Amino acid sequence: TKGWNDFNASVDLSAGPYIMQSSTRNQQAILVRNPKWWANPGGPARIETTAVTDSQASVQQLLNKEVPIIAPQADPTVAEQVRAGGDFSVFARGGQTYEHLDFNMARPLFRDHPELRNAVAACVNRQDIVDKLVKGIDPNAKPLGNFMLNPNEADYQDHYVGVGTGDVAKSKKLLEDAGWKLGSDGVYAKDGQRASFSVGHKLVDRRNQTVQLMAGSCKPAGIEMTDAGGAAFNDQQLPAGDFDTALFAWVGSPVKSALTPNYTSKARGGVADYDNYSNPRVDDLLAQSNTELDYQQRLGTLNQADQLMAKDMHSLPLFQLIDFSCSDRAYSPVSYVGSTGGVLWNAFAWTKNQ
Repeated sequence: TKGWNDFNASVDLSAGPYIMQSSTRNQQAILVRNPKWWANPGGPARIETTAVTDSQASVQQLLNKEVPIIAPQADPTVAEQVRAGGDFSVFARGGQTYEHLDFNMARPLFRDHPELRNAVAACVNRQDIVDKLVKGIDPNAKPLGNFMLNPNEADYQDHYVGVGTGDVAKSKKLLEDAGWKLGSDGVYAKDGQRASFSVGHKLVDRRNQTVQLMAGSCKPAGIEMTDAGGAAFNDQQLPAGDFDTALFAWVGSPVKSALTPNYTSKARGGVADYDNYSNPRVDDLLAQSNTELDYQQRLGTLNQADQLMAKDMHSLPLFQLIDFSCSDRAYSPVSYVGSTGGVLWNAFAWTKNQ
């Protein structure tokens, strides 16, 4: 299998309308029409994709007509610039990927203190985060209330009603009822442990801003959050469980079996259970959901599992990420499907107005 470590034309395979002509890891890939494709040939004869990590740089390339299509991180500033730019289209719609804050259940601070997890969930203001970081992209965005189903999917149930509303009084009461005392430094403490922790995340502007908003809304509640963002967080610290809390996104799928390894305990095969969460009943329900042949029953089982996770509060859902792309109006139909190829999912159908 070493042939796929980097691009190698001799082992390149394609069952679609395009083949890869060349690729440089993390930089560029060039696709050309597949001469053996059995159906209608792809629209563009050649597609050059380039990795641009700076959203502002990519939008300037689009506005300058250097490129016809971009798919940057969903950003209100980018959306506003493109919408005001004239001959450009913005595709923005809630997708399968979602942002959340995980509590590391292997750390005594969170494992032994469910009241702290719930206090954090109370003082974080999810609506404020959505209003400031997401609604400028999609005006229909709202806080997420389910890890298994998204708001625009059938049988979505919000199991986090009243959670994450920036309720400082509720947060403080949860801590004080459990014996936490407010210190002279303005931070609660109990048995030598302070209500202070770091938030690890990949270096993305939106996540930096999310940490600032969460820290700002929880500081009056006597809870201290520090930013521990790093370029390698998702690749190194996250899978190693080396964090207090983790702010990241799961790339979901309409095929819900893809979600079960994220929340199944490690003892039961949860290979992506990075926050070390474990609930035998949730394990059973997730396993059961993958054997249900009746789709409605399956959705009900997934909702039962999600409801239990909400009670355990091992993770706080924040918002559904927006599938996002911007394009020159001369090119169509351009959209974005995050779970099945991103902006290139229907590149075979693209046409350019003459």
